[in-house]
Amino acid sequence: MTMEAPSIPILAPFVLARVAALPVDALNEMSPPKTTANIDAACVARSQAEDVRPDLERSLYSAVQRIEPRSRSVAIELKRSVHNSRATTLSGEALQDLHRVLKPQDASMLQCWLDAQRTVECRLREAQSVHREEALTHVRPALRQLAKHEGFLQPLVMASRSLFERITQQAGHEPNTLTATKTERSILSYIVRASAKTSPFSTFMHLALMEADPGRDRPQRLDATDRASRTSLNRGVIFKIRRHSFGCCGDRRHALFAMSSTVKWIEGGGLEVMAPSYGTVESRLLRLSRCLRMRLPRTLALSLNHLPPVFTWTGLVSILTRDGIPALDADRLSERLYEYGVIDLMPWTDAFQSCPETSGRHTLDRCTGSAAAPLSAALDTMRRDAVALSSAKSGQRVELMAEIDAQMRRASQFVHADVGPLLRNPVMEDGFFRTPTAPIGAALRDLLAEVASVLRPRVEPSPSYVALQNFYQDLYGADGNCYDVVDFLCRAASALASFDPRAARMQSRPSSPFFRSAVPATVRLQITGDPETSASADNIAAVINRVYTGCGWLSARSAMGDHPFHESLREHLRKWIAALAAPAEPLDILISGDCNSLQAHPKLTDRVLACPLEPCLAEGKLSLRDVWLRCNARSGQIEMLAGEQAVAPVYLGTTFPNPAWGPLYWLTVLAAPWHVVPFDHSAPGEERVPGVFYSRRQSVGRVVTQRASWRISTERVRRVWFRRREAMRTADTAFDCARLGIPRRFFVRESAPASYASKLRKPMWVDTRNPFSLDLLEVLLRDAVELRITEALPDRPTWPMLAGRPHVAELHVELAL
Repeated sequence: MTMEAPSIPILAPFVLARVAALPVDALNEMSPPKTTANIDAACVARSQAEDVRPDLERSLYSAVQRIEPRSRSVAIELKRSVHNSRATTLSGEALQDLHRVLKPQDASMLQCWLDAQRTVECRLREAQSVHREEALTHVRPALRQLAKHEGFLQPLVMASRSLFERITQQAGHEPNTLTATKTERSILSYIVRASAKTSPFSTFMHLALMEADPGRDRPQRLDATDRASRTSLNRGVIFKIRRHSFGCCGDRRHALFAMSSTVKWIEGGGLEVMAPSYGTVESRLLRLSRCLRMRLPRTLALSLNHLPPVFTWTGLVSILTRDGIPALDADRLSERLYEYGVIDLMPWTDAFQSCPETSGRHTLDRCTGSAAAPLSAALDTMRRDAVALSSAKSGQRVELMAEIDAQMRRASQFVHADVGPLLRNPVMEDGFFRTPTAPIGAALRDLLAEVASVLRPRVEPSPSYVALQNFYQDLYGADGNCYDVVDFLCRAASALASFDPRAARMQSRPSSPFFRSAVPATVRLQITGDPETSASADNIAAVINRVYTGCGWLSARSAMGDHPFHESLREHLRKWIAALAAPAEPLDILISGDCNSLQAHPKLTDRVLACPLEPCLAEGKLSLRDVWLRCNARSGQIEMLAGEQAVAPVYLGTTFPNPAWGPLYWLTVLAAPWHVVPFDHSAPGEERVPGVFYSRRQSVGRVVTQRASWRISTERVRRVWFRRREAMRTADTAFDCARLGIPRRFFVRESAPASYASKLRKPMWVDTRNPFSLDLLEVLLRDAVELRITEALPDRPTWPMLAGRPHVAELHVELAL
């Protein structure tokens, strides 16, 4: 099952590019041009004044001691102005007198400082004079123009229907204020998402598939007209309808049940089962599990042990009453068995079905209950409207979403439960470019190989895996076998309940006793420069955003669909997953794929490992009862086998596992025993200015492992940046950013929340020359104590180009390290 590490890092046969929906230059051009030009010129002049200020201070200090008393007071007053970097109020005559008594070199230095200060004053007056007009005639119209873009409005309907409706209602009624209204701040925040960011789950981006085969020297350009999207019902909605309707009409007497595959009978009439526990992660359902034990009368245990594969509620109650249990008690006991997960509904769908509502409708069509037909009709209408959303214009989308909401309310009435709460959106949308592009090109391919070379020395056994391996050896010995995987995972979840992977990671790095295998890793990164046109490889660099251990991370779910993009990605993933697992057979671990759209994906392995409580309707299903574990004496790793065949579990979900998952977490640890040690970003940084901590950009060759960042208190930002209004607010911000080395455009988030109950927001993009962007930043200051400012790198992206305009993009790269 183990294999030698490859002699060189291996790049997957594909690269995915997440491309923002709107061109980034439109966002940059929103800032007022005349105000910006004047403030930029003032910053240059202020910098020139700062360059001579230290020497000029020393010269004036020296001059005070040797010049006549009449000029001495002038020199003292001027020295104070120079020290505080403020314009002097001295008269021209007084300054001329001082010029005459200074040395020629000092007089020239003074004149340079005075000229720079006059330029600052002049430019700031100009900025103030044009700011009001530009805020009303440039900034606000530019924002409103972007808000009319159909490429922005279509995904906005999915992300915030209420904002779309406000935009529609306020069309033609522009306010006359110099500051952004609440609606305009919301519009700007979504425009930033659509043009400056590429979140993996955002509706404001499209995914492009690029071949990694070295067949061309330069990559092929993306085609803006090739963009499309796939829309589908949120699996959480379908799951909740099924759950509350008992998989049929809402009458459990018509439902079909089966015994849980996790039930383990204990001698004496007891049983052990992994009971379901449902929660939400980012408003998306996730099915977890917990180990439960029940004591039952021996006769009842025997009856349950001999239930048919599929049975009805009535059939179960009749079996219990036959064992002497009163009918009412038998019904209550059946409810308890259902609640604890001993019995469960027959599934409607699994992680692999692209249209999960179809089989549910077929089940409802066969049901004779009065609510079955209207519930089936509601599901059919929701499915039809969800599919129609992909090609609908923004106005049509609002109508379709309203109809889906109406059908959800109708379904809620039939099942006597609200299926909407806790779910962010009833419809999921994924954008993509229909046609895969030609190879990524030699320059980019070499750069990605350099990224792999930087990461490869940082691979080591994960702290979670080391803890699990030690626990395994305590139970079974260094070379022992485990034939009850469910029991082992349950015991590990109990014994390691207090284990914190983050705390363990911060401790000293363990010396690895393991035999090194090829370690799959997924890297999210951005490119500075243009790999299509750069004459020299030195003109491009990679900026690492995130590194995950494992393959198929965030890419497997994107392979669901019927376009050439999906077909090609599925084929690449199948081959890639098999190559990484060889010589073992890969087993896809299914976790919450039927109820969480981010966990669902097409079938990419011949056989799958269905986790406890996880439905699987596809062929090649294995349960945890079908596999066993052994510790390989040579490699030190825990290996999984099905019979005598070595198998390699692979987790292809997109929800990041954590110990709160219980037994399922430790199963994902078995699937990913290695991790890439994060780069050390714990240094406090340099305090060049009191209260501001600066951390330098860190690079290894052409690979940026950490962007430059600044930690600054919100109290200082309010006091220095926001003490004045309008153009002077922009100038104060620009001057302080120049002094601190902060670029004009950056990302910012709370370094720490204002209270324990607060949640950290996602990074916000800020253009310090855009007054509406500063309005948005000012809102952030209300709830934060300290800000972390991070350079936007690349600052002005030049690749990729769509319709001749640059777009922000993030590459998704899979490697074998």
